[in-house]
Amino acid sequence: MSPNDVGTTGSHQAGFYLPKGAWGMYTPHAPLDGRNDKHVVTIHWEGTRETKSVVTWYGTGTRSEYRLTRFGRNFMFKDDYFVGSLLVLVPVDISNFRAHVLDIDEDILEAQVALGVEIVSGWGIYDRTQPAIEEQDECLRHRLHEFMAGIDDFPSGDEFSEETRMALIDCVPGFINLSADEKIIKGRDTEYELFKLVEQSICGPIVERGFRSIDEFVSVANSITNRRRSRAGRSFENHIRFTLRDAEIPFEHQPDVDGRPDFIIPSAAAYNDFDYPVDRLFVIGAKTTSRERWRQLLDEGRRIRSKYFMTLQPNMSNRQFDAIVDADVRLVVPESLHTGYPIGAIRSDELLSVHRFIDMVRESLAW
Repeated sequence: MSPNDVGTTGSHQAGFYLPKGAWGMYTPHAPLDGRNDKHVVTIHWEGTRETKSVVTWYGTGTRSEYRLTRFGRNFMFKDDYFVGSLLVLVPVDISNFRAHVLDIDEDILEAQVALGVEIVSGWGIYDRTQPAIEEQDECLRHRLHEFMAGIDDFPSGDEFSEETRMALIDCVPGFINLSADEKIIKGRDTEYELFKLVEQSICGPIVERGFRSIDEFVSVANSITNRRRSRAGRSFENHIRFTLRDAEIPFEHQPDVDGRPDFIIPSAAAYNDFDYPVDRLFVIGAKTTSRERWRQLLDEGRRIRSKYFMTLQPNMSNRQFDAIVDADVRLVVPESLHTGYPIGAIRSDELLSVHRFIDMVRESLAW
């Protein structure tokens, strides 16, 4: 949920953004240029109220988007606190929906794990009638299917990440020369596609066969969700590792120092050497979401006061951003996600893109 979604920007675009590519799930009105169309819907908000709301297609002037608006007075989710939360909209039919707002990091992760959906650029779709992977570049599709065909058990998370990287290098011209921000986003997205292919190939027949008991069903379900959960965080860390390695920046991943931070630059040995300059040490936390999980970084790498937190959270409120800055933590976020962050953060040095962070580290490490 972005600042526009919750109405804190005062923009005429206020209202929950709905993805144009999924319009058939929530309105009968196609995205046609030159017209505005409204569709009245009933939404049951879990634990709160029912609203008569409107899905509006804006197709005139410079606008080209769907928005969900009209929630009545004192609607609790129109508040700065909920920026960065996850809105889950479940269609019962084209005019009736159930809605859930998840505002805890663990709940946001669990929802994505349970549905097998990853949200990086602000939204995602779960459609159980369409399990097939979206079409990709032919070379990339061939590589991913080739990898899948050669296995009969789940590869490790590291193997998924490595295969994804090699496929991108071989199939995407100039991939190795993309910005660090682009490589992380592209790597994560492509690895997710690969994971879904393998999961469908290995787990699909088990699910289709059925289960002899509830215990067997629970065991298989737990195995699937645990695998999804562990892969999601590990994937992000792996693509950060690749990016640092490409930039020839020395680092250690989850070193055994003061609470095991995700990354230390240049090394644990340098961190433990009290003659090594503190201004050349970097402690980095990495989490896909950051509503509260950034706080654990405060107890990691305690020799260094200023920390860095990398995240893929697509939106952040002024309130949360200020809390992070006040704790002497600087955010590092792929540049394509910056539009969901406070304007003041974008204009200042408090919000860094990945490539700017790398440039800063290089300059600091230069002797």
